[in-house]
Amino acid sequence: MKSKPEIEAMIARIKADERYKYPPADPFVNAPLALIQVELKGQVAALRWAAGLDDEMATSAKPARPERLKAVMVRRKKRDVLK
Repeated sequence: MKSKPEIEAMIARIKADERYKYPPADPFVNAPLALIQVELKGQVAALRWAAGLDDEMATSAKPARPERLKAVMVRRKKRDVLK
């Protein structure tokens, strides 16, 4: 198990990587870079979670739309009734 300062050092090393700082790559244009960027961001999120730090990705996620979820559930119920 790593200590919090060790995890923070790992996060700093990942964030120092040039590929992390680039704008998000288009997977259709540069798939290898896009995969690397996704991996780096996932590693940072996992390390932040393991260290007990706030997850920056979770705070930027869009909230669920209850009206959309309700519409999906209604369609599923109708589909199950028709079977």
